[in-house]
Amino acid sequence: MNKCIGSLLVLGLLSGNALADTGADPDYGKAFLGVDLFKGKSTVDIDVANFSDETDVDFKGFRARFGKVMENGFRFQAYFSSEMPDNDDFWDNDIYGLGADVIKPFPVHQSIQPFLKAGAMVGWTELDDTPAVDYVDDQFNFLGLKLGFGALFKVNETVELMSGFDWQYRTWQDIKYIGGGQTITQETSDTSTSIYVGVNFFL
Repeated sequence: MNKCIGSLLVLGLLSGNALADTGADPDYGKAFLGVDLFKGKSTVDIDVANFSDETDVDFKGFRARFGKVMENGFRFQAYFSSEMPDNDDFWDNDIYGLGADVIKPFPVHQSIQPFLKAGAMVGWTELDDTPAVDYVDDQFNFLGLKLGFGALFKVNETVELMSGFDWQYRTWQDIKYIGGGQTITQETSDTSTSIYVGVNFFL
């Protein structure tokens, strides 16, 4: 898990340095703090031995973000997210994540900028044993990739609103649990779509 987080941070720093090119963005060099609320649906694929299943899970949550506007208009942001699944029968607890995004706005208007986004993240959730199943590990980790688009809405020099759509893919570590006197391995991945609204405050 620590190696994954370290790799993600290095990727973010390299991306930020690579994007620092020449440009004329009026917000160049500005850092910002942001928060957004999201809601969506995830399709979870499960493979256990020779059995496969698919489950849909609705979720909602929030992200707390810190970012910077690069010289050529690109933005880099890092964030912490908390995701609350509605289906308690599948996920036992909330899902937490650390991620990094690269955003490319397109200045088509003074106050409105459509954008494209790409990112990666790592995260985890806790597993609770049940009377019939005992998990070998209590923590369930994932690696993920994200693509998205949206728009930025400039309110004034220090406040900016945003809204967007994300597509996300996550692959989870194998789950090993003991049931019926034997150890069983479960492979899990999920694909989700979500919409969000948020606000940025420039420092």
